[in-house]
Amino acid sequence: MSSQFTCIILLVVVICSQSSHITIGTFNLAKAGTLDSSLPEDVKYKLESTARLIIENNIDIIALQELDVNTDRISEQIDDPQYIVDSIKNLYGRSYAARFVGVYSYKNGEYGNSVIFNLERFEDALNNKINRYIYQHKGPDVETRGFISTKFIFYD
Repeated sequence: MSSQFTCIILLVVVICSQSSHITIGTFNLAKAGTLDSSLPEDVKYKLESTARLIIENNIDIIALQELDVNTDRISEQIDDPQYIVDSIKNLYGRSYAARFVGVYSYKNGEYGNSVIFNLERFEDALNNKINRYIYQHKGPDVETRGFISTKFIFYD
């Protein structure tokens, strides 16, 4: 019987102004496209590409699935969501933050979901509670599924 993982992220955004807008995105990194044999440089390039997509598309909040945090999947432990945030800062000088929730332990680290958001617009979100839901989906294969939810309040 194989074990698979699926994750879903639920975002609730409350907009408190009719004249402003926010841009929300979602992206499945598929383990940042890594295989256990991937080189750290390849993983970092893919994470930097994700950072570029966030900025070039003016995304204020993005939900990301299938991230590693300090796993031994490759020869160098990388905190995927923090690497994306640091890349945004280094490449564009913009301030974003990441909130990660591990769904399960994997290769000496965590595997899970993250929400990355624009600190210039959602500074208060650093203190928001992140809810984690994990369950076993039973079908032909057992599949661990998880999702996170949080709330963003936007004041213009």
